[in-house]
Formats: sequence, C-alpha cells, structure tokens
Amino acid sequence: METTQISSRTQKVAEDYIQQTSLDIVPIKTETTKDPTLQFAISCMQQDKWCSSQETSQIHFDKDMFKSLEKVNSSLTTDGSIVLRNNQLVIPKSLQDKCIDLAHEGHLGIVKTKQLLREKISFPGLDAKVEAKVRNCISYQSCSDTHTQEPLRMSDCQDAPWIDVSIDFFGLTRQGEFVSSTPAKSTVPTLDKVFSEYGIPKTVKTRQ
Repeated sequence: METTQISSRTQKVAEDYIQQTSLDIVPIKTETTKDPTLQFAISCMQQDKWCSSQETSQIHFDKDMFKSLEKVNSSLTTDGSIVLRNNQLVIPKSLQDKCIDLAHEGHLGIVKTKQLLREKISFPGLDAKVEAKVRNCISYQSCSDTHTQEPLRMSDCQDAPWIDVSIDFFGLTRQGEFVSSTPAKSTVPTLDKVFSEYGIPKTVKTRQ
C-alpha cells in the first residue's frame, strides 16, 4: 500500500511539472532508464539499501552524482521510472543542459535561473552548471552591469625622497594637515605651508 502511494505521488508531481514546461514525460522516463547512475540509485531505493563505495567500485556510473544522491537519499522517492527529491524531479544527465537552456531562455541572471529550476527540478551539480551557462551567455553579459576595477598603476621608485608626491583628502588622523574644506581656497595655503617646509616636489599627483 505504501509503495502504491509513493508511486502515485511521484507520478502526479512529474505530470504537474511536465505540464508547466516544454519537456515531455516520455523522454524523461526514457533517459532515466538509460542513465546508469539513476538506475543504480533506483535499485538502491527499491532495496532500501545504499551501497558503500567499495561495493560500487566495479560498477561504471557517475560516482560523484551517486554520492550526492546518497547524501539526500531520505528525501528521494521513485516509481521505478522517474526519481523525485521531495517534490522536485531529478533530471537525468542527458537532459540537464536542456532544462537549464529552458530556464535561461529569457537570459535571466544566475540567481533567478537557479530559483526557476529549483521550483520543479533537482540534480547534483545544478549550481555549477547554471553558473557556467549564465557566465557564457553573451546576451546576458551585454545587458548586465559589470564592475571591473582598474589595475593599480604603481609609481616608479625615485633616487631621492620628495620627488613624486601623492596627495588626497582623508578623515581625521594624527598625521597630515587639517583643512576646513576641500576647495582650492582652503587647500592651496595648506600645500604652500607643506612645500615651504619640505621643499617643492617635481610632480604632485591627485585623484581629481
């Protein structure tokens, strides 16, 4: 009776998902059947026993994907043809890129694409695949704000002090000269005082 209830719930969630996307239940079932990792995970769920790494060492499938599924095995269910993680469809490897492409059709950002996918599907490595997809999307890059920091331009070392001088305004400190405001009316007299004491430099650099 319990197995029947799980199968019915799995099938219903799968059908609800299919109705809201461009995917068809047939290829999902077909590709799940072909996916050796999901097939082995289904076998483990049906036997209610997850094999150790030593037991799976001679079996050819995606070990990393299997370990990820094993970590969340308490939230996995199956009807034998598809796998659910809670109410999310676990997508076979061959259809994962297609799902990401569908979610990113509007050239959404990384966060929104992940949110859209997680509403209905799940698979190990989803975050990394979405990030790679969005970062390589030319349309997204062209309309997104990118803040690139200019490289530091280092000053050449001089043979003597006080040849190249850099000045800037800063908050209250125990060192430096105090000015009441930043316009030239207040700044020039302060610089005159400093230069009369230490000498006139060859160059003076400011941020403005």
